[in-house]
Amino acid sequence: MAENKITSAASRPQAAPAAPQQGQGAQRGQGGKPASGAKAGGRQLTARDINRMPGLGSGINTDQTIEALIAVERKRGEPIQEEKTQRTLELESFNMVKGEIERMQEASKTLANRAIWEGKLIESSDENVVKATASAGAKPGKYTMIVDKLALNHQIASQGYETQDAQVGLGRFKITVGEGTPVTVTVDQTNNTLVGLKEAINTATQDVQASIIKTGNRERPFQLVLTSQKTGSVGRVKPEIELKGGTPPIFVNSVEDPSPWNGAPEAAKPGAAPGAVTGKGASDAIARVVGDYKGKDDHTFTLTVVQDGQIGGDRQVQMRWKDDSGRSGLFQLDKLNYAPGTPVELTDGLSMVFSQGNVVVGDTFAFDARKQRDAITD
Repeated sequence: MAENKITSAASRPQAAPAAPQQGQGAQRGQGGKPASGAKAGGRQLTARDINRMPGLGSGINTDQTIEALIAVERKRGEPIQEEKTQRTLELESFNMVKGEIERMQEASKTLANRAIWEGKLIESSDENVVKATASAGAKPGKYTMIVDKLALNHQIASQGYETQDAQVGLGRFKITVGEGTPVTVTVDQTNNTLVGLKEAINTATQDVQASIIKTGNRERPFQLVLTSQKTGSVGRVKPEIELKGGTPPIFVNSVEDPSPWNGAPEAAKPGAAPGAVTGKGASDAIARVVGDYKGKDDHTFTLTVVQDGQIGGDRQVQMRWKDDSGRSGLFQLDKLNYAPGTPVELTDGLSMVFSQGNVVVGDTFAFDARKQRDAITD
């Protein structure tokens, strides 16, 4: 059994006095370095403790303090970072909106074009017959087209001959229609008359119809006429003649084709010039000039309907002609005695030929006649 011994303080052995310390909590050797085996706060000192500056005798952990201060500063920077992120998003959104606005502006430039809003669409009931386009100024509505007059066939006539059996010579007669291939007709002893040449041409090609007409000329009433079977400019007839030993036909026309019918004069209108016309006339008969012009000067002939009627019908027609020298005359197409296509003598070796159709009082047409020349450039 253990015993408890109680003694007085005086009888206890006295502890040796502590050695003087260079610093609190650590023994240092020479040069202020911690002595080997020194302890701090009851634990062995390490190399890490050498760089640590703990509060001298305060017990404050500076590492935690510094980390806490850094955390505080980091917290203070978070709102700034969030605002930066927000501003970046706003800038990107602004750039997106700006890009859309620019694309809208480009599109609006196209929409600002008046042609888009004022454009017109047109539909044809039969595009195989007619195709059309509508300009911005076209008025909406339904339009009906009526073919008033077809393109005419090109026709040329030779000088006059006394008889249909007149000799035209021997050689070659070449004909070209439009841009087509030339057709050559050989003229020999079997077909060297006017009527023989006509038949040879009709046998050689179907693009040209050759015929002989009898004009009102008393001395040389017979003319060789070549009529293209194609309408418009693509059917223009171009003859090339290489005949010798006779009187070859000459197709240098000295008379221009008549102009279209013009409307009745409007001299009664205020400000209208004498002889002014309304434009297109209402007459629909086709007029032709035939014959060999014998005038000594160039003239412009104008024909005016003075009594309307129907050519080839049951109404009599009268027309008055005049030229730019003051000459004038009147001719009548009897309702019973005139057959459409028959030449009616005019003057200076010229005759008029009319197709079946109507003519209206006041409607006019004109043509130019040139005197005979030795050369085309005369």
